[in-house]
Amino acid sequence: MVILVPALFFAGWGYCGIFANRFSQVIKNIGPQSNDPDLWK
Repeated sequence: MVILVPALFFAGWGYCGIFANRFSQVIKNIGPQSNDPDLWK
């Protein structure tokens, strides 16, 4: 149980970091300089 709590914390932290990175790429792609309809590449 002692190991499980930090493991879940770091797993969640890493997932949030990946999601934030993807989200920032999407925001950048939505900008007016991009005419590509595919936001998730």
